[in-house]
Amino acid sequence: MKHRFAAAAVLVATLLAVAPAAHVSVRLSVPPPGRYGIEELWKATVTSDTVAEAWLEALVFESSHGQVFHATTKPFQLTRGAKLYHYGDVVMDETQTAPGYEPFGTRTGQLPAGTYSFELIVRPFGVGDTSHIVVKPAGAPRLIAPADEATITSPHPLFVWTPPMPPAGPVLYDLTIAEMLGGQTAEEAVRSNPPWHETRHTPATSHKYPLSARPLEPRKRYAWQVVARVGDEVDAHGSLYWSFAVRAGQVRPPSVTAVAPPSAEPGQTLELVISGSEFVDGSRVSFARGASIGADDLDDDCHHWKCATCGKTWTCYATFCPACYNAGKGKIKGEEVCELRECPVCGKSYRCSYVRCPDHRVSLSALEGLGVAVTSLAFVSSAELRATVGVDPNAPFVARDLIVTNPDGQAGMLVDALVVPPPPAKPCGGTGVPCQKWQCQKCRQIWECSSSKCPGCKGSGKACHKWQCQKCKQIWECSSNKCPDPKCGGSGQECQKWQCQKCKQIWECSSSKCPDPKCGGSGQQCQKWQCQKCKQTWECSSSQCPGCKGAGSPCQKWQCQKCKKIWECSSDQCRSEQ
Repeated sequence: MKHRFAAAAVLVATLLAVAPAAHVSVRLSVPPPGRYGIEELWKATVTSDTVAEAWLEALVFESSHGQVFHATTKPFQLTRGAKLYHYGDVVMDETQTAPGYEPFGTRTGQLPAGTYSFELIVRPFGVGDTSHIVVKPAGAPRLIAPADEATITSPHPLFVWTPPMPPAGPVLYDLTIAEMLGGQTAEEAVRSNPPWHETRHTPATSHKYPLSARPLEPRKRYAWQVVARVGDEVDAHGSLYWSFAVRAGQVRPPSVTAVAPPSAEPGQTLELVISGSEFVDGSRVSFARGASIGADDLDDDCHHWKCATCGKTWTCYATFCPACYNAGKGKIKGEEVCELRECPVCGKSYRCSYVRCPDHRVSLSALEGLGVAVTSLAFVSSAELRATVGVDPNAPFVARDLIVTNPDGQAGMLVDALVVPPPPAKPCGGTGVPCQKWQCQKCRQIWECSSSKCPGCKGSGKACHKWQCQKCKQIWECSSNKCPDPKCGGSGQECQKWQCQKCKQIWECSSSKCPDPKCGGSGQQCQKWQCQKCKQTWECSSSQCPGCKGAGSPCQKWQCQKCKKIWECSSDQCRSEQ
């Protein structure tokens, strides 16, 4: 027992001695919009100026339910400098999850709807960071075809709908079709009558009525509804109830086989030639993005935002950038730039820079293709339509499905019919300045760059080197050659990489003597080389390429003074693409 108390006293004394002297900071990464699982939230950059044993503690609080998750990791070695820690980089020691939040403790689980704060603390230093997120419930899918109260002539129509917005994980759909009896409404028929046809747990946002299913009978009316199940949620999100009738006759639905040209550029107006069959005068053309639509997070009101990736500013209640679809940095000051729009669902006019109705929160992708709109349509023949299409300058770089809907409500779809590809990358063309490691003389942060100005506190940095203490032989990287062990008090000699000229072993040390006692050879200083013939890089004491035997030039790290990219090469010419 005495030995235990003595060990505990030593541990407490060690922690008290280490914590005040060390400078440790932690910064949480912003999770992708709509993705709030433990792997997305548990991403943090830990910066330390010391080597010590540490562990992480994570807590999740919900505004109404208090603490819903708590976890600690097993101890690990904290290294000097900045390091990004993912959920998979640490080993869990203990976890506690409140009832109803058990899925969050798994790698693929998501948080249910609510307002949360996520806190990550580095122990024993007691420093941490907190992120705040709002998980909003997903909306209901929106029905597209057959149109409500349409009369179709095919017993095998194509059913099309949009995904719920905002998506919060994998979505599976249940489609139910029921016969309408007597004076029933569409909702009464789906809720009360046996299903005429149904499909369960499909990930697609369309369903072709199968030939093997019970045929839809002429002169009858049917009701249909789509229910979306998001991730592990128990609650489902049902669409509106629509109806259609089947008219006698064997007119087949339209079929889309090709679209030319298959791609368009942002800001372009072009004429599409749509090939297929069973087109009629009065057919309609629309675009959709189906289940591939990007995830987003919505704010309650319009605000000014700035993209943390491309720097674009916009005004909207959608918090992701309309140009590059990355998350917004936050609300900023600026002038109103919203356009006046009208919702085709409810007819309400609203001002926003994004094409969503603020009341419905419904994506208009099925009508406008998220940046692609049909301005005119000409019927040429039953096998050809010609559509004039306008592409918005800020149209996202994705593929769109094209849907042709006949007046009887039957529809045909060509998946990924029109693509807006990203513009070709342009070379930077800048030149680089040699990089090296610096240590801030104010906050002790270490970074690698061409500038000696601290990226954190803006203090000035002093060049870092690797040192080996000539007394205790410890190796460290710092701007000071004083041994970090206070018990040692020795001074360091700068380390180099050496290659033994006898056994060819490579080591890093202050001594050129081969560490293998059986060898006893001496080392020659190593460096990185790049072959001027085959461009291969290698680290060795010899400048001869080990592959093609060509001559190598010394490599070093550069930072472009134009785009700030860092690369390691023998040339100072930036080859990055913008």
